Amino acid sequence: MSATAPFTPEALAFLRELKRNNRREWFEQRRDRYDALLRQPMIAVIERLADEFRAFAPDLMADPRRSLYRI
Repeated sequence: MSATAPFTPEALAFLRELKRNNRREWFEQRRDRYDALLRQPMIAVIERLADEFRAFAPDLMADPRRSLYRI
């Protein structure tokens, strides 16, 4: 597994902004940032876990459609 973190400092800044502006209107105006900074990297993590699980725990399933929860 790569040592590179999939989440950037910008992703953490987005989460801090979301904490301060926890309103649907605010989020909808910034959904594209959420998708790019958080959702897509999390999907990549889940997909990588699915590959890793097959090697040592084939009965576990990691699937972005079932493993990723929405904000």
